[in-house]
Amino acid sequence: MSALQRLTTEYIDTEDRIRISGEGVQGELLAFWLTQRLLTRLIQFLVTSIEAVPTQKTEQGAVDARTHALVNEIQQEAAAQLITHEPPVDATKSGISWLVREVDINKTDQHYTLRFKNIGSAPADVVFDQQQLRQWLLIVFKLWQQAEWPLAIWPEWIQNTSANPARKSQSAVH
Repeated sequence: MSALQRLTTEYIDTEDRIRISGEGVQGELLAFWLTQRLLTRLIQFLVTSIEAVPTQKTEQGAVDARTHALVNEIQQEAAAQLITHEPPVDATKSGISWLVREVDINKTDQHYTLRFKNIGSAPADVVFDQQQLRQWLLIVFKLWQQAEWPLAIWPEWIQNTSANPARKSQSAVH
């Protein structure tokens, strides 16, 4: 099993898939592929999980859905502004490449651990804190748009963050 410390997530047009290239603690390289179908399920779970995080309550009690969506949008915008651009992980140097068959998700109060698995390959673990998960979802959303896949699974609070003209991404996102 590899615990990945650095990732490059990119859409590969000729494969019509998302490739994640990762670098482990000791510099080992790994590349794995995600289909739109699997990503759809993963994204829906992660978005629902983020939306379930309680928001500060008002004096009147529970926060309404519109306010909760606005809070998510603000948190998403804050996470997006903190994305740092690094040199990409070079997947071409890796001899290990495989198609993800399933993803196990372990959520604690502070972290999400995604375990990407395939038959016959050691799984790859990626640990995100809340902010890193929001950043990665924004990256995947931009790649989703590039792939011209249907946007119906994406909530407005991610779509609105992505539409911010001050942060239009360059072609490579890491």
